Amino acid sequence: MPPRLRVLAGTGTTLTPITHLVNTTNAFPLVSDQFEGEAVVCIKGLNHPDKSDVYDYFEHPERQGITWSIQVRGRFLQPVSADDVLFGNTFDRPLGLPWGSGAALKFM
Repeated sequence: MPPRLRVLAGTGTTLTPITHLVNTTNAFPLVSDQFEGEAVVCIKGLNHPDKSDVYDYFEHPERQGITWSIQVRGRFLQPVSADDVLFGNTFDRPLGLPWGSGAALKFM
């Protein structure tokens, strides 16, 4: 079975599946007591053959070589220090990186 990609988003530890929104013109709402906004996710090669609202993000010449994009737009509802903002990725299991990748990542 080929690898399956699952995309989740949210404002805390409870995440919502949004794989059906990837590469579409539909944004996922991000709403909490501290933030309100929306997110759009684009992943090159992840296709939705039955969708009519596909976003042509990767078709622009200035985006050649780009394979993914996470765009967040919104506002904090109260003042927040940048030190308290967390944005990142989590994975269900360890990534199987090729030998030597760990050494290369240490230099970055």
